[in-house]
Amino acid sequence: MNVTNASSVSTTPSVYFDNCLVGAVVKGDHPAQMPSLSILFTAHQSGSVALSASTQVLKEIQALPAEYQGPHLAVWNDLRKLPASRVTWIDEQSTARSITTDHLYTRLETVLTDPSDRLHVFYAAKQGVGYFATVDQKTILSKKRQLESIVSMRFGTPREITGYIGISGTTGSA
Repeated sequence: MNVTNASSVSTTPSVYFDNCLVGAVVKGDHPAQMPSLSILFTAHQSGSVALSASTQVLKEIQALPAEYQGPHLAVWNDLRKLPASRVTWIDEQSTARSITTDHLYTRLETVLTDPSDRLHVFYAAKQGVGYFATVDQKTILSKKRQLESIVSMRFGTPREITGYIGISGTTGSA
C-alpha cells in the first residue's frame, strides 16, 4: 500500500526524524547510527516506511549561525527532494492555533521543558506518527518512558527504530 500521509490509515510504519538527526549527518558525530539512517531512507524509498518531519526542523536550522547553516540546509534540501518522495512535511500552521490550549501539549509540557522538543513530539503525535527517531539522549530519549505513556509513539535512536520496525539493510522490510 502506498502511503501519501503519515496519518493515513496504513500498516506502513511512519517515522518522524528529529532535527538532531540532520546535525548527526552533517557532523558525523553519531557514526553508529549512520547505517540505520541509511536503512530507514532505503525502506522509505521502497515504500515500506513513511518518513516525516515538521517545519520545526527548518526553524532550528535557521536559528544556527549563518556560517553553519549551509551543510544543514543541504541535508534539509536533500530530504525534501527525494525522488518520488512520500515524506510528509508537517507544517505547524495546521495546529498552531490550538497548541497552547491543547490537552496533549500541556501534558507534554510537564515532561519536555524545551519548547522545540515539545513541538517536535506534539506535531508527530498529532499526525499519528508511530515512531520518533532521534539521537537526543539528554532531553528526549532520557524521558522516553514518560513520553510513551502520553503519546502513542515509540521513541528511539535510528538503530532502535529499525529494530522496532524489524527492518535490516539486506531486506529493507520485515
